[in-house]
Amino acid sequence: MISTIGIENFKAFGKYTEIQLSNLTLVSGLNSSGKSTIYQSLLLLAQSENKFCVDIYKNRIPTLEINGELISFGTSEDILNNKQKKYVKFKIVWDDNFFAEFKYELTDLSKENDQTSDSENIFVLSEYKIGSKKQTDIHIIREKGTWTIHANGCLSFGEYEIEKSISDQILKSIIDDDTIDDSDIDLQLEEETPESETYIGHEEFHEQYSSKVCFKEIETVNFFNTSPLDFIIKFSDLKECITPLYRDITDWNAIKSSLQKKKIDHSRILNDEYRSFSPSKVLNR
Repeated sequence: MISTIGIENFKAFGKYTEIQLSNLTLVSGLNSSGKSTIYQSLLLLAQSENKFCVDIYKNRIPTLEINGELISFGTSEDILNNKQKKYVKFKIVWDDNFFAEFKYELTDLSKENDQTSDSENIFVLSEYKIGSKKQTDIHIIREKGTWTIHANGCLSFGEYEIEKSISDQILKSIIDDDTIDDSDIDLQLEEETPESETYIGHEEFHEQYSSKVCFKEIETVNFFNTSPLDFIIKFSDLKECITPLYRDITDWNAIKSSLQKKKIDHSRILNDEYRSFSPSKVLNR
């Protein structure tokens, strides 16, 4: 069940405001005080499920469906409280303390694509955050057409050969480095580790991987509804996945050469613990 709804710059709500909900919640107030805005925010998110636009990198980015089957608002700017701020923000918190947060910015994609267009600006997902009271699992931010992705223990490599090449090279580096006491290091290497277990930052995964990672200027992100399923990083960004101790002793040229022989020229990162927030089900949760 939804326990809290957060709204910012949408209709009657200017500053960020949280509304606490219970099994039975009564809302009262003067006309235009924001009573209708509360349920309108949920209807807007629900009808925006699986609504996308395409950016310069051919990504399908989640958008808001301003006029749909559940509710219609008119023009995009009609939903803004402060029209100088070209964004709206929503947050949903459930009674299990899981939360999903969305920020949509009014965007003219034709400018990003260096094209001329008379089409109306649209609200494009510019920030997305999910997690629990204890921690934020993943936080993505779109700026100038690319993404910055912060994650905490919820990612894995899309190709097992990447993880294997890194682990093999780290083990070799430890054996060759006399300054490291390998008796105190348990790599827990497996010859055939299932791809589903190659987590980055999970407690059960190898200690050489960072618990928190940040990737910048990501061009390719694949979404399901509003959740990022996977994204592509450059080879140089693989270092971000490794803790500093192992990062500094690893022969990255050898890893790159190994991957090139296997015709792997990029790294696909999976969001294994994504919460598939389905807006159409939000009223029934």
